[in-house]
Amino acid sequence: MLSLFRWLVRLTIGLMIGFVGAAVLAWYFAVRSLPDYDAQLALPGIEQRVEIVRTTENVPHILATTDHDAFFALGFAHAQDRLFQMVVLRRAAQGRLAEMFGERAYATDDLSRRLGLWRNAEASLEAQDEPTRAALQAYADGVNAWVEEVNKGALGRGAPEFFLLPGDIAYWQPADSLAILKLVAAGASGQVAAEVTRARVSLAVPERAGDLTGAVGEPPLPPYASLFGGGARFVAPPEEAMSDWFASLVGYVAVGRGATANAFAAAPARTAAGAPLLANDPHVALTAPSLWYLARMDLQAGSVIGGTIPGIPAILTGRNPGLAWGLTPAWVDDQDIVMEEVQPGAPDRYLGDGGWRDFTTRQEVIRVLDAEDRRITLRESDAGPVIPPAHLGLAEVTPAGYVPALRWTGLSDRDTTMSALMALMQATNRAQAQRAATGIVAPAVEVTLADTEGVAQVLSGTIPRRPADHPTGGRMPAPGRDARVRWLDPLPPTAPLRVTAPLQGMVAATGAETAIGAGTALIPPPAGAAAPAGVELVPIAAGSALAEPQPGPAEDRLGPDAAPSPEAAPSILESLGHNRDDPLRLSRLSRLLALREIHSRDSFIDAQLDTVSPAARALLPLVGANLWFTGEPAAPGTPERQRQDALALLAEWDGNMGEHLPEPLIYSAWMRRLQERLTHDELGGLATELAGRLQPAFIERVFRNTDGAAAWCDVVQSAPVEDCATMARQALDAALIDLSDRFGPEVESWRWGDAHVARHDHPALGRMPILNWVVSLVQSTSGDGSSIARAPVLGAEENPWTAVEGAGYRGVYDLADPDSSVFVIATGQSGHPLSRHYDDLSERWRRGEYVTMSLDPTLARAGARGITVLSPAE
Repeated sequence: MLSLFRWLVRLTIGLMIGFVGAAVLAWYFAVRSLPDYDAQLALPGIEQRVEIVRTTENVPHILATTDHDAFFALGFAHAQDRLFQMVVLRRAAQGRLAEMFGERAYATDDLSRRLGLWRNAEASLEAQDEPTRAALQAYADGVNAWVEEVNKGALGRGAPEFFLLPGDIAYWQPADSLAILKLVAAGASGQVAAEVTRARVSLAVPERAGDLTGAVGEPPLPPYASLFGGGARFVAPPEEAMSDWFASLVGYVAVGRGATANAFAAAPARTAAGAPLLANDPHVALTAPSLWYLARMDLQAGSVIGGTIPGIPAILTGRNPGLAWGLTPAWVDDQDIVMEEVQPGAPDRYLGDGGWRDFTTRQEVIRVLDAEDRRITLRESDAGPVIPPAHLGLAEVTPAGYVPALRWTGLSDRDTTMSALMALMQATNRAQAQRAATGIVAPAVEVTLADTEGVAQVLSGTIPRRPADHPTGGRMPAPGRDARVRWLDPLPPTAPLRVTAPLQGMVAATGAETAIGAGTALIPPPAGAAAPAGVELVPIAAGSALAEPQPGPAEDRLGPDAAPSPEAAPSILESLGHNRDDPLRLSRLSRLLALREIHSRDSFIDAQLDTVSPAARALLPLVGANLWFTGEPAAPGTPERQRQDALALLAEWDGNMGEHLPEPLIYSAWMRRLQERLTHDELGGLATELAGRLQPAFIERVFRNTDGAAAWCDVVQSAPVEDCATMARQALDAALIDLSDRFGPEVESWRWGDAHVARHDHPALGRMPILNWVVSLVQSTSGDGSSIARAPVLGAEENPWTAVEGAGYRGVYDLADPDSSVFVIATGQSGHPLSRHYDDLSERWRRGEYVTMSLDPTLARAGARGITVLSPAE
């Protein structure tokens, strides 16, 4: 017995030694992949000596003599810090994630192959101008130079994730960068999701679908089922959905969710220093590391600094010595789902507007880790690639005998967006920048500009045009056999509307719908100042707000080369589409900018970080109208008293969604339960899906009884006829019970930040036990889906208030003192979980703090974290 005990002790000690040894070995190899920022390297492909000066925040300042060397060094720096992220993004665009991640990534690969992102990117390489092709090649050479250094020096495969996941690191190619740009464009458009939601609501409640999915002034849509004839059947396939439009691509880019951003600028007359200000904060899915990466480059046209996306060799938002610019998704309706009727017994033929036609078909093989390879047949109609209904939520809206095809501007094989972005960051004034922006194809964006003389805003990107008698106007899927669903020729680059010289000196964009008509401005003149008489306001673009009326000839507003006639202008506006981000955020931003006659960098920072919910300010007076006064206080500890206490807090609340307050949590839980109760008996499971995304316009319509929308307050399955006051009270009671179960019964002790947490999950390792503690970041945060500092929630039952998106990058550019401009990203510069730069910026981001973005090389060297010297190999 004693001998057995001794052997058990020895075995235990041996296992412990083995475990410790394995942990030490893993730590050693992981640490080996941390780059040495003080290295001096002689590399082939470099023309002259280059310095990569790393600031204390690990922002690389690339000091180069030639453009070739600057792009080479940017590729080198991106690969040093974010190689795994770049490989994952590339594989997502190529449809090769399953080779690394196995079965769980197959659906994403299937979708990517059918979209043809890589194929179109490869074809678009020839469409780029010569300087851009040279920059793409130099960038690829820089990435590959770091990969060679990793292989030569046994530097831990370049990132610790590569030890846990199989797959070689292929050399970078110029087309890889274009493919990642296509991937970002796919994530920026949310039009398919909007079409699917409208169709699902129409199938459930055709007579009231407009309450939930329409906008004020929109023409009504026909019932979705009627588009396919009276006998159409909508039967979802029995297999589980392969993927959805919201969770694709392993989290780095949420394809089809639709991106948003804020951008606003003030001309010299509206700033304290007499020089323009510009702010920009693109909103992305929160991940660790962030999608964004800060960098500075020296180019022949001048130094440039701002935000990049690893894998793309361009500063996408930032400044140079003479120009600042920011991008916001324009939410142009650039996608349509076309339902192609398949010929019975002939799956490779479909019914076009002139008869039966053959799909264009080809086969591809998807390799899956630890599983058999899968051969898929890709089909394409005149509309675009066929997407199996199991993707993107399409199963619920695809009639039996039909398959969906995607028509999208981003599928162009002559996409010059990369060349346009290269020219934009090297422009020295607004005029050059506007000309550069005409080359953008997808995604369509609002480009907000500021130079030393003033500010401007222009809508850029391919804008499709639909026939006036299109059966759905592009707002729902439509049958491909109908010739009216074909797109007309797109608008020329000079046609989209823009503002070049705002009288009151301010512009703003959020991606929301703007209603600017004659005599109306969302950003009015300062108090006491009158707008010039006899000036007509014109719509500039979806999602932008003008600071003032626009005078002058039509060509000043609509484009320098051709001014559309009054008859043509409506068609331009109609082409912008109907799908918008929340207009409440734009309204709030406009009011904040109008409150001050003179702005400063600090006032722009305050606006960018504003956490007031305009949705809360709009909804609470309506929803709670009959609940505020309920007589004498109820007995302590009773549900009635808890309701009274909650309402008392809300009655004094200003709508600030601060993380330390209880009111935001009460409001959010109430509105969530209210929306779910209003829609559940009509929409079933769809109501639960929508509950994660508050629909303020819908709730407002219901409680104002717009066009009889109060009918939603009656629960169809119950005998009594409920009114909206009853529904509001029941929803509040249900919300308070839920919050009490989660956070205790004391209303005053609840805190928004206890529930509303920003989760920056590592896309590959964030769901692995133990490792997720190391690689994922969780922090309380303020704001909501309608605040300027946007933080929408997921809606999942486990924690319905988890923030899933936010400003991955924030920048405020002051052209009076450019080197006092500031920026920050949501995590840190490094993608290595063991680096101190993996999360060193995340707490600053949460607190609303920034990093100075200076172009002064002396300042960069003074606080250098390290200096990497790249020299030509002899």
